[in-house]
Amino acid sequence: MCYLTYCHVVLLFAIIAVYCRCACRDGFDGPRCQQTKHSFTGDGWAWFEPLTKCEDSHTSLELMTTKDSGLVLYQGPITELSEGMAEDFVILEMKNGYPLLRMNLGTGETKLTVDGRDRHGVIKQNKLSDGHWHRVDIFTTGKVCVLSTP
Repeated sequence: MCYLTYCHVVLLFAIIAVYCRCACRDGFDGPRCQQTKHSFTGDGWAWFEPLTKCEDSHTSLELMTTKDSGLVLYQGPITELSEGMAEDFVILEMKNGYPLLRMNLGTGETKLTVDGRDRHGVIKQNKLSDGHWHRVDIFTTGKVCVLSTP
């Protein structure tokens, strides 16, 4: 069903037959004019809804960078914690051109990394800091977490 608020950030809204059509403003490119990309020049940030906790989840993001190191995603406390308070957090960062995932979901910090090498130490995957788009997936199921760069 088409309605005027169907398009989020719109220049033009039209009903063509039974289909809704949005003409989006610059920077908004989703099918309903959602902002699907964010760009930063080294000092920016974006605030999103928290990732799900205590549930099976799949977080997927695409990134393009030429920097070998930097913070990509942070979810956790934004104020200093008192002793004994929960310290749950999820941190995705780039380290030496590869993703490093750090998590604490109540049982201590765990680190997962993709360093581009196979089990024999042979480099099979180039760095993600090559200026091209790459996808990073984080899967959690109970206490099991998988970091993937397909």
